[in-house]
Amino acid sequence: MNNYFSTNLKYLRKKQRLTQQQLADIVGKKKSIVGNYEKGNVEPSMETIQKIADYFTINWMSLLGTDFTLTSANVTKTDDNHATVSVTTIATINELVGLRKENAQKDKKIEKLEAQILALKQTQTK
Repeated sequence: MNNYFSTNLKYLRKKQRLTQQQLADIVGKKKSIVGNYEKGNVEPSMETIQKIADYFTINWMSLLGTDFTLTSANVTKTDDNHATVSVTTIATINELVGLRKENAQKDKKIEKLEAQILALKQTQTK
């Protein structure tokens, strides 16, 4: 599997302070299978990927296509009012960009369908 799944799975599991056994129980697999997922030795089914994404409340596509280990961990800066502002993680930015691209594509499809409907209405009224 040419993606970030194994790296992200281990990262998310450790971030949530879960053992491999606990995660295995959550997704209904054996501990050894979770270990093999993290090593990249075994590819999970889409159903398992979705269960994992649901548990960590993330999009399954970002689980596969974004390297969560490249986050800016707890870095802060001060603005003119001296308020602390958290730096957004790279993973969050990548997910947002992906969602915006998806929405832009959907908006184009909607506009095209609306134009077709309008054309049909005009044809029917003639």
